[in-house]
Amino acid sequence: KHEDAAMGILIQQMVAGDLSFIAFSNNPITRDPNQVYVEVCVGMGETLASAGQSGTPYRVVYDRQSGDVSVLALSSFSVALVPSKVDGAELSAETIDYSTVPFHTDVEYRKRLVARIGAAVVALETARGSPQDVEGVISQSTTNEPQVHIVQARPMVLADE
Repeated sequence: KHEDAAMGILIQQMVAGDLSFIAFSNNPITRDPNQVYVEVCVGMGETLASAGQSGTPYRVVYDRQSGDVSVLALSSFSVALVPSKVDGAELSAETIDYSTVPFHTDVEYRKRLVARIGAAVVALETARGSPQDVEGVISQSTTNEPQVHIVQARPMVLADE
């Protein structure tokens, strides 16, 4: 009955990341359960989640067994959505200079970061007992390893073939 329905609400602080990602603990394209498929963009995750911006994200695969990272595509978005410098509540578009993005220019950095995301996604799948669809942000630092923040995880749903 409609009267018996209940809804939970979670309010969380926005994490203003330098990169955002959506990851699937099983590759949704090849259906390979040994691969974690990850899409990454510069800026906030709205670029990935809404698909409202022209271009493609970084597309990478993390192999659970070997730990290898394979790049399927480099990003081609022209702008990144970032918190407004005025109040931080709104998002504004900033032109991306890929020569300043370590994920783009530093192969070893990219491999380490994708391996960290892959390991986190596999841990979530193990803890929850089913393949996961995970969203997160990465806060980069010039002195420390980047921080990976998981902002949402839910069971992975695939259309039947």
